[in-house]
Amino acid sequence: MKRWLALLVAALILGGCFSAMALADEVEVAPPSLPVTRVAPPVRNPASGRTGDVANSALTLTPSAAPSLGKAVTWSCSLAGGISASSYHYQVCLQDTANNALEILWYSEGEGSTFTYTCYQPGRFHLYADAVNANGTVVASQYTIFDVADDPGAVSLSKRVSEVAAQCKSSASGDYAIALWLHDWIVNHCYYDLDNRRFAAEDLFFSGVCVCDGYSKAYQLLLQACGLQTMRVTGGSHAWNAVRINGDWVHVDTTWDDPSGASTAVSGQETHNYFGLNDAIMQLDHTYTPPVACTSLAHCYAYKTGEYRTWLYYMLTDPSSQTLNKQLSAGFCEWDGDTKGKAVISVGSGGRIRYYNASTTAGRRMLTLGAALLQMDTWNMLGSYPISLKTVYNASTYKVHVSADLSAYTLKLPGDVTRIEAGAFQGDTGVLAVELGENVNQIGESAFSGCSHLLKVVAPASQMTIASNAFTGAHSKLTFFCAAGSAAETFARGKGFSVYHP
Repeated sequence: MKRWLALLVAALILGGCFSAMALADEVEVAPPSLPVTRVAPPVRNPASGRTGDVANSALTLTPSAAPSLGKAVTWSCSLAGGISASSYHYQVCLQDTANNALEILWYSEGEGSTFTYTCYQPGRFHLYADAVNANGTVVASQYTIFDVADDPGAVSLSKRVSEVAAQCKSSASGDYAIALWLHDWIVNHCYYDLDNRRFAAEDLFFSGVCVCDGYSKAYQLLLQACGLQTMRVTGGSHAWNAVRINGDWVHVDTTWDDPSGASTAVSGQETHNYFGLNDAIMQLDHTYTPPVACTSLAHCYAYKTGEYRTWLYYMLTDPSSQTLNKQLSAGFCEWDGDTKGKAVISVGSGGRIRYYNASTTAGRRMLTLGAALLQMDTWNMLGSYPISLKTVYNASTYKVHVSADLSAYTLKLPGDVTRIEAGAFQGDTGVLAVELGENVNQIGESAFSGCSHLLKVVAPASQMTIASNAFTGAHSKLTFFCAAGSAAETFARGKGFSVYHP
């Protein structure tokens, strides 16, 4: 019987590693509102036939020099035929010959008649210019196509990517460490372009300002240069990355981990909230069609470092807790708690505590993330047995329901068993719970003696005889789940064990 139980326990321990990772789907939370972000606007199409979208001889575009790699060129607009304009709109695109498409690099409205632009990639560029009058009407439009040749000696995007990738490789090894190093480099070297003008990866490297397009494209280039698989994910006017870490696809959003809110860099508040998330957590505040399934939280920064802990975590792990912790130790498998609208987060190694109102977007998300991470974690009862937890949080009532799965360590006797022989499970420390079955009428001498981790006994309502030493040496928190007035209750109370009437 002990060998059978040991095999069962081993199988359930392995199985628990996978089941815990899927539990994030159980978290109930009202979807938070999306932060305002922007991806590139549609590329201007000279062949579309719209007013002002075709070349117009009234507008002339003149470069200060032939465009070349890494060299700033100033473009000037001039109008003919008595046409006047109050401002100009510009758009620079790079032709993607492989996909027969145009990628927008820079877009701006309300500019003067000149602007300066530097090409950091070789290729074919498309430049569009609109002259706009005081009423906002396009009075003239022009476009030009020019080629920029590769130059190994010039400052370029590819050269800068290689330099940063080399720094990363000298500082980090392994998929997780590399992805994290690159994430941190980006959020510490760039800030969000609130003017929504810069959409290119080169903007992140050379000006340190861009929108989410630039963040995600730059991260993709760096990851690929370091040998990691990645793809961009877009949705809800936003862009980020899916990264493959040790075989698992996870989400990383460098943009939302980099605080913004000013026209200058915001430093010292960079986070790792969106590093290594799965679909279940990412979809709480990101809208997208998954290009690949991200199911693991094993590489989540918060999970691996334990940096973020919620009210729920403290309630479950604080040894002084008079409720949840002791209920679990007493063999109870589920209970309810009230967060009172608060999510408590420990931020960073300094042990600082930050309180979030759970009715806010930040509070809901942090509490939800914490619950999901706790589900990824396991409850190490008695220092030896990982007990899988399932947590359901209701954002509208602030209620949390927690259930502990003891099934991996529960001995369920067949229904036709009527007697447990003397010493049957003596000294078996792998048993945490026993379900005796309705037909058991006799428990022999020392049947469960020495079962030092036995926390729970589910006993039948029928009358039965129990040897005085049948449970000697069981856990001090052993609880008998039994009917009122039953023989099991009489025995338990006589031995000082707890009694619970289901």
